[in-house]
Amino acid sequence: MTRRQVTLRPEADFALLVIWEYTKKHFGALQARKYLAGFHKAFEQLATFPQSGTAAVLGSRIHKLSCQKHWILYRHTADGIEIGTIIDQRQDFLSELETYERQTRRKRIRKPDFE
Repeated sequence: MTRRQVTLRPEADFALLVIWEYTKKHFGALQARKYLAGFHKAFEQLATFPQSGTAAVLGSRIHKLSCQKHWILYRHTADGIEIGTIIDQRQDFLSELETYERQTRRKRIRKPDFE
């Protein structure tokens, strides 16, 4: 199976930083590394199986994938998969979805490092 390129928008990068800092502060660096490794595994899953997630809402071009206690919001692009943001499953999902949909015209920023 062909791997797709996965890119992260700045919002997704920032979300990972916030998740890292929160987890490290409350549970320690080892747990933070393990928790973030779960996201990298999900990104790998999307690179290999881009249809892993489901439509965020009926008719939306934005998809979601559950990862631990978060939603990864992403979309398919001509170049691969664009991770738009990562939100806690307790957050206002529809508000975050609307924000991401408005931002989808911006360029991708970086490729994640897979270990």
